[in-house]
Amino acid sequence: MKQEKWLSPELTGGRKGGETRDLNLHFGLDIEKALVTGGPLHGAAFDEDKCFDSQVREIIFGILAKLSGAATNLQFANFLDSQAQFYKKLRRGFRYGRSWGEFWNSQTSIGQGCAISMIYINSTVEGWKRYICSKVPGIKPRAFVADRSMRHGETQGVQDGLDAVSYTHLT
Repeated sequence: MKQEKWLSPELTGGRKGGETRDLNLHFGLDIEKALVTGGPLHGAAFDEDKCFDSQVREIIFGILAKLSGAATNLQFANFLDSQAQFYKKLRRGFRYGRSWGEFWNSQTSIGQGCAISMIYINSTVEGWKRYICSKVPGIKPRAFVADRSMRHGETQGVQDGLDAVSYTHLT
């Protein structure tokens, strides 16, 4: 599955040529435009805490199924199902030194360091971006993995964007 088919250009994480400084570059360009035109600019920037650990896998697979057209792509639907089954059997545990605590099943977290994990993260970020844009006209969200920002011509527009997502795990 090629994420370039469904990933918005404002989301630069995990794709060729994307860098964290893309957020700052575009923020700087928006500031320059506001200064030159005399127009207002309001924004918010935030970082999702424990990004890979806080992902709800059921949401990821649901978003990916819709974005990828899994309903008509049996091969990809089977792949998503195999991934869901893998994560369903995954158990977590707490280790201190050589000792292990009790193991448990978890509905959150995805593997870090795996290339497919970036597609998982990008699917949730794409869902975040589309949702905010559907709720707040004129909002301009951008993201690089867990680093996210939104800008609007009015303070209330930014507040509406923040209210629309109301994260509980932002730092």
